[in-house]
Amino acid sequence: MYKAEITPGQINCAGCHSPNEPLFGHCHQCDIRACAQERGHATCAPCPDYACSRLDFVHQAVPQARQNLDDLRSQG
Repeated sequence: MYKAEITPGQINCAGCHSPNEPLFGHCHQCDIRACAQERGHATCAPCPDYACSRLDFVHQAVPQARQNLDDLRSQG
């Protein structure tokens, strides 16, 4: 879809909010993940600035991601 070269080894991932390896290849440079970690959050859901412009692309490309974060916020 995004014309990315992804190897099977890069797919193994412990999840975006995991502090441990393995992480998907892009996670090491993801500004969304870095922002959440810098603010002490596992996800963007508890952030007072949710939903900021960093999430626009993800929410457009993957509407279920927005719903998941919205659900986490409502459980909050």
